[in-house]
Amino acid sequence: MVKKTLLGKSDSTLMMEDEELITRASSGLALCGIHLGSDDGGRRASKQLLCKPTDCRLIGPGQEFKMETLSFSTIESSRRFCDTVKKSGWSPAFTVSAPLGCPLVGSLSLGWHRNKREEKKNLLDQLSTEACHLQCWYYPKASFNIPRHQMRLSEEAIDDLRRMRTPADAEIFLRNYNSHVSTGRYHVGGVLLKGVTIEAKSAIKLETLLETAATNLNGGVKFGHMGFHAGVKVMNMHEAASSSSKRITNQRATMGMVVIALGPQTTDENEFKTKLEDRSNWYVIDHDEGATLVPVWEIAPFGDFEALQKPRNMLREAWQRSIESEAPTNARLRELLVSSYDTRSTSAQSMPREILPPEGTCA
Repeated sequence: MVKKTLLGKSDSTLMMEDEELITRASSGLALCGIHLGSDDGGRRASKQLLCKPTDCRLIGPGQEFKMETLSFSTIESSRRFCDTVKKSGWSPAFTVSAPLGCPLVGSLSLGWHRNKREEKKNLLDQLSTEACHLQCWYYPKASFNIPRHQMRLSEEAIDDLRRMRTPADAEIFLRNYNSHVSTGRYHVGGVLLKGVTIEAKSAIKLETLLETAATNLNGGVKFGHMGFHAGVKVMNMHEAASSSSKRITNQRATMGMVVIALGPQTTDENEFKTKLEDRSNWYVIDHDEGATLVPVWEIAPFGDFEALQKPRNMLREAWQRSIESEAPTNARLRELLVSSYDTRSTSAQSMPREILPPEGTCA
């Protein structure tokens, strides 16, 4: 029997059960572990950590529609941003590769306070040879979370756990599955990113590069295939004289295209929005930050939990070693690391002194 939710009727486009949609959205991203570390949010697990939940319902969207324009001072930073949106979601992308906080006049972007105007001006006056200007449509359609009591390891994860013999095996497990799972809310829907990249032969003001990219983006550029495509057009670029220089610069630049679609595979924003009515097109587009993170060694597998105590301890110790150098300067990692040591046992004696909680407090 098909489960009915507040998100639609059980017609031909909504026959998929909620739990099946969670399993399929972004190839099961919500069932994969989260990587914590210097490239936090940017590395997706290669194997699925959790099995499909048995009773997990979709609820209404917990976010609002956004249309924003984002600017990047390098093509590589825009590429990292787009890659992280695909792998981990909207919010983590701003951590891994934050766009410039200086939208062009009239853009619906991050916004600047008045006391930032001078900083904005200095940034735009910097010289650069490349830039990227993106327009983004963000459509949240529904949300869900997987409660801790619903979390169970996948059969493949259990098999790998049972085969674990050495610390090296534990490190391989963490590389494949990552280390933690979030109990927070995941958001599903679609994200469409369309943009223009500009590469100049010699350095020119960043403002000129961004204005050139924005002009071409707003001028009805025809977008083709998905992804980043460089060198699709050669153009003349004009830099007007400034108050500090009477020189007018003209030089040739190469324009490229960017199209990323998490959802219906179309470059037309109206068609993209219409096709999102079919929830089989939904992707995981974001997840709430700051939610409780459950370490993999505390997730109950099917079968005998105690029988796997040794490999679970090996996983915990391997993760502790992997982030001990970063924890002292990262409050979130430090908190998770301290809590991973059981202060009621002798394992607390091995806790590095630099991450010990202050006297009189609990780990």
